[in-house]
Amino acid sequence: MNKGGTFIRAANVHLIAGDLERAIEQYDRAIGLNPENALYYYARGLARLKSREFARAVEDFKQATNAQSKILHGLLRPGASPRWHQ
Repeated sequence: MNKGGTFIRAANVHLIAGDLERAIEQYDRAIGLNPENALYYYARGLARLKSREFARAVEDFKQATNAQSKILHGLLRPGASPRWHQ
C-alpha cells in the first residue's frame, strides 16, 4: 500500500494547474502519512521553489536527502544487503 499516494496524485494535479498553495497542502498531507518518503519532500520542495519560498524549499530538499540517506545507510550496513552470489 502506498501511504500518501492519493494525496501525491492530487498535489501533482494542483501543481500542473498552477495552484501551488493547494499542491503544497496535499504534499503536506502525504508527508504526514509517510514522513520517510524522500520523494514527497522533494516534490513539495519543487512546489515551494515555484512559489518562490526558497528557504522552505531548501529545507524540503534537505529532508529529502536525509530520508534518502537513512534508506541507503540501512542498505549498506554490513549484513543488511542481500547475497548476490551463493
